[in-house]
Amino acid sequence: MDTLKYRNKEGLFLFEIPDKKQLIDIAVTKHRNLVDQYTSECEDMKSSEILLTEQIKKEKEELAARSNRKEVLEEKRKLLCYQAEKMLQQLFDILPTTENTGAGQLKQMHKTLIQKGIELDKIKNLQKERALVDEIKTVLETIPQNNEVSKIIALINKKFEGVVTSQTELQTISNIKEQKTVDETQIKDISEKILWLNERVNEHEQALSHWQGEL
Repeated sequence: MDTLKYRNKEGLFLFEIPDKKQLIDIAVTKHRNLVDQYTSECEDMKSSEILLTEQIKKEKEELAARSNRKEVLEEKRKLLCYQAEKMLQQLFDILPTTENTGAGQLKQMHKTLIQKGIELDKIKNLQKERALVDEIKTVLETIPQNNEVSKIIALINKKFEGVVTSQTELQTISNIKEQKTVDETQIKDISEKILWLNERVNEHEQALSHWQGEL
């Protein structure tokens, strides 16, 4: 069937009515374009979904890693304090008395250091911890030394420095603010949008198949 063309009395062209084939071509083009459009949008959404899912996974892994690291550092800090206290006991067991440092004075030094060690184990403030470790070092410097004593004191100082180092890292981790750049509801919204787009694609593919069968 040819296209029907309508003119007015003067013969001027007004409009035309497409024939069946032209109408089917219009329908095929329309549905093909919509299939392409929705497919493209769906692919974009899937890419966004993958990126957001990976970002959420990364943030969760980083949070878990920081939490695990904090546990390790807290345990390490306690262990170092315990080891330092034991080494202090070992130190005073082998310290000789001298004219300048009698047994009573050494006993008082030992008591002071043990008290400071206990206090150090409880402190969570880095500045106070640093000051307390310096106080412990100062007391240790007043102890009469020989090679064996010097080696033990060096090891004790290393343990206490390790406590400060652990607390420094703990404070750094604690100061990191948890920032969620992605909300999991965003993933849900995108998933629903993908589902909707897939349904539209299927609908228009069926319509496209129908009209192509009419040609």
